Amino acid sequence: MKTILLFGAGKSSSVLIEYLLRQAPQHGFSLRVIDADASLANAKVG
Repeated sequence: MKTILLFGAGKSSSVLIEYLLRQAPQHGFSLRVIDADASLANAKVG
C-alpha cells in the first residue's frame, strides 16, 4: 500500500483532503496529513 503525505492542513487543503480520503479505499493508498498544529490536522482527517 502506498502512502500520500500531505504537509499542511490549512484552509486551501480542505477540498484536497476530502477528495483524497474519498479516493483512498478504491485506489489502495493511505493519507497522512501533518501540520504544525496537530489538532488542525486531526480535525481535517476526521
